[in-house]
Amino acid sequence: MTELELSKLVGKKIIVLCKDGETVQGFCSDFIKALDNEPEIPSIFLETNTGLVEIILPDIENTTEVN
Repeated sequence: MTELELSKLVGKKIIVLCKDGETVQGFCSDFIKALDNEPEIPSIFLETNTGLVEIILPDIENTTEVN
């Protein structure tokens, strides 16, 4: 997955499969590009039932949009 593909998830309900096998489902409310993040790694924020979760790009195996 690229930084551009990650940015296109904002505003969508998604399921993220992480490389460690964990899945996270929620509404993608924000995207932080690498240049604006410390360390310089892009990330997304998901609004889940348990709160706000940040997931960095290297941890993402794949994503699926939920209708």
